[in-house]
Amino acid sequence: MTTYFAKDPTAIRLTVSAVARRGGAGCDLGDKAGDASETDGAILLMQRADNGHWGLPGGHVEPGESVTDATLREVLEETGRPTTPAETLAIGFFAPSDLPKPFVPIHEIRIQDAELGSRETLVR
Repeated sequence: MTTYFAKDPTAIRLTVSAVARRGGAGCDLGDKAGDASETDGAILLMQRADNGHWGLPGGHVEPGESVTDATLREVLEETGRPTTPAETLAIGFFAPSDLPKPFVPIHEIRIQDAELGSRETLVR
């Protein structure tokens, strides 16, 4: 049976996804996800426990929370420092051209958006 981690799966809410690159600012996962001293453009991904799909760390924006704060909170929650939480099976860095399968379809679009190089928030 699939477990869904949202408190109210019927609520319409804003979601965020983070495209964190190995060696990028604030991305220090050490031995847990490869050698973080490298700067090769690999993207941090997590494998969901509810359906086994790989995707970007992310989740819902809480009422009164900024998009930036929500993204930082979700990355911390889902990458599990110091331990991996129950909603995440695995984390790792992957080249955008070599994403693991199965993969969350909308996250492929978000990675394509990130590859454009804009630092602006994109809304889809």
